[in-house]
Amino acid sequence: EKKVDRIDPELSLERLRNLNISSNDSLNALVYYLKGRCYFLSKKFDLAAKYFQKSVHVVNTTPELEITNIKPASYNGLGRTTYFQNNLVEALILTEKGIESFIPEGERLHTIHFLMICKAIYLEKLHRKDESLRTLEELWKEKDHIESLEVLLNMFELHARLLGRSKLYEEAISYATRGIDLAMLNKMDDRSVELYTTLGSIYTLIDELEEAEQSLLSALELNLSGEKEYLLISTYTQLGRLYLKQGKWSSAEDALNKAIDIGKKQESFDALRICQAMSNLGDCYFKQNSFIQGIKVYENALVQVQKHSLKNEERKLLLRLCPFWKKRDIKKYQKLVDRLLIVDLELEKNFLDEILILGGDKINDEIMSFH
Repeated sequence: EKKVDRIDPELSLERLRNLNISSNDSLNALVYYLKGRCYFLSKKFDLAAKYFQKSVHVVNTTPELEITNIKPASYNGLGRTTYFQNNLVEALILTEKGIESFIPEGERLHTIHFLMICKAIYLEKLHRKDESLRTLEELWKEKDHIESLEVLLNMFELHARLLGRSKLYEEAISYATRGIDLAMLNKMDDRSVELYTTLGSIYTLIDELEEAEQSLLSALELNLSGEKEYLLISTYTQLGRLYLKQGKWSSAEDALNKAIDIGKKQESFDALRICQAMSNLGDCYFKQNSFIQGIKVYENALVQVQKHSLKNEERKLLLRLCPFWKKRDIKKYQKLVDRLLIVDLELEKNFLDEILILGGDKINDEIMSFH
């Protein structure tokens, strides 16, 4: 279990397959969980999900295994697997199931910290900022008990992003720089790249553009490659946004195309980052009055966000496309407006459902009296 993340996943799988364990042995809960982790590391997400689910099933049929906390660990794996298949809502649901099934007096106590940081990340990506911040604040209370440096660095990076969006820029910069110091000290290049990227985005927001560029170039100097290269999609996208703000169209275009090129290597992996880069490239063309090129990029991005049900990104793209088509093709314009209304209603659905659940009969009575 300790070695799985540190050695070749195929070697780990071979060792697991060579174990002589009967089909009804409760040890299969751990074996299935570890196989799930191996397949996840190999980006074989369907197989990973299959084995995480089998692990949960074994625990469900063997209640004495609940103390092991293999079940919440498997739910964490299922959540991450679903996240990297671009289904944020389902990833959040699975992660919350993991939190609900966690036994505080049990084994693998670090599992709850991974579940909580994943929950906070998914909430933030779903634009549920306040809930994400509340989850993160709960996790900070456990700071002295968190053994995973990866969890801690994700906490610094996410907190910096959330504070930046709340316009608490000095605090945001403080969290990002503290995280960078810790990541660099421990030679964790992937976390350093994310933290430098976040710091660069915050400096961009407050128009400290020289500091922003230096932060983003510092991220690129770490030469991230291999399975973690996808993190540079955000770095190049932020650099493109910075150059757009400075009116450096050619540099912006180059940076955004690099982001998209890295994304193409990943196929559908982490579609949100790729679609954001494409959307900004469309902006770049529009700012240069290259409208046909811009529209082509926007519409390609629209296909991707619809494919992966990225509603917030779809709404932004529809708002860019509608004004262009209004004077050029009224039928296409009306089709886009109709779709925009549907997306808006879908985004509001959870909020409206919550109001009805909380208000219950009182709301129904008021509606009836109004009629």
